[in-house]
Amino acid sequence: SRTPGPTVTPSRLLPLLVLLSLLGCPDRPSSALAQPPTPTPSLESLRIQLADPEESKRLEALHKLHALGSLDAPLLLRSLTDTSPSLRAETLRLGQPLATSDPEVALRFLALANDKSSVVRLRLLQLLPALPREQTSTPLLRILLAEAGNPKATPLALASLPEDPFPFLATLLLHARWKEKTKDKAAFLQAAADALCTPPASRAGALLDFAAQYPGLPPWTRTALLRGAFLGAPGSSPANLPKIQLPAPPKSLEPLIQTKENDEIRKILSTPDARIAWPQKP
Repeated sequence: SRTPGPTVTPSRLLPLLVLLSLLGCPDRPSSALAQPPTPTPSLESLRIQLADPEESKRLEALHKLHALGSLDAPLLLRSLTDTSPSLRAETLRLGQPLATSDPEVALRFLALANDKSSVVRLRLLQLLPALPREQTSTPLLRILLAEAGNPKATPLALASLPEDPFPFLATLLLHARWKEKTKDKAAFLQAAADALCTPPASRAGALLDFAAQYPGLPPWTRTALLRGAFLGAPGSSPANLPKIQLPAPPKSLEPLIQTKENDEIRKILSTPDARIAWPQKP
């Protein structure tokens, strides 16, 4: 009769399974091997997806094309006309490098200064410093007219002021949309005046002459500009500002002090530690 073989008990089977796993022989199929890899979408399918009815799908395609380095000028220009403000704004962000090297793309970007959405206009405002300064003055004006003192626009706009800012400011302040005073508009002008008086490119003298003498400016705009020149941007401490010492009192301010707003202007000029000073200044 045959001698029965050894009985395989669980206690004997466990070491065998451990040994097989150490040798790279799994005791069950790997889940990773069981699932096929996710296929990479083709460029053509992503281009088609840019026209998907769902905004999220279009946005996904835009990001994937950008990640693949395939978001070329025709696709960018196509996305700039998308019905979604968020997608148009994201197209501006992703397309900035191309806009700085392709004049046609830059012009199409600048045309969005007239966009109906503040989200798009503010995104374009962020890009203006990277574009040729000679092309950005008109778009900047259009954005500031549309935003009408929006605090979110102020720091972005100050970074894009033209080399000669005074004709630009005059056009802005004489426009019908800026004749009525608001707190935000006054804050923008105060911040702009502060920026123009900040070293090393301080233009304090030219700013004082502009604020005091440019014809037709609404009185409140003159006061806001002088406040920024003497006291700094909103929230600033005049004592902490670099001082500007003039050799004599600005003659341009003399007639302005005689206006009906002279009390407020005198208060600005006589503030202790004001940034701008001259001999025997009150």
